[in-house]
Amino acid sequence: MLMLRVTPVLCWSCHSLVLPHQPYCSECDAIQQPAPLSPFAQLGLPIDVYIEKQTLTDAYIKAIALVHPDRAAQRSKKEQLFALEHSTAINAAYRTLSDTYQRALCCYTLAGGKPFPETSTDQELLLYALEQREALQEA
Repeated sequence: MLMLRVTPVLCWSCHSLVLPHQPYCSECDAIQQPAPLSPFAQLGLPIDVYIEKQTLTDAYIKAIALVHPDRAAQRSKKEQLFALEHSTAINAAYRTLSDTYQRALCCYTLAGGKPFPETSTDQELLLYALEQREALQEA
């Protein structure tokens, strides 16, 4: 499993250290500006091509529940905007990881692979290889 190093940032409100994957400051509870994270980090999942649909859905529900814009309705405009940005990033991460090809491409890129030109042949071949590997694992 590939692990990425995380560097703390300063809370915009109280200037305490906050890890990039934490949406709230542990000191003042202010919603933080979302950091650019991988789709896996957005949902708190390990970087892995093989993620069960239910695991993905559970991670999505847990992540979106923390930062849904409705939860920020009584907060400052800045925090409302940050909540919306978090929700947008989480939704995008879920869409990416829900697609087998995009999930595999994300793993490949995070492992240091260079992006390659998109063609239907590349996608079809990768999907076929992933399906065959899954079938072998189930057997």
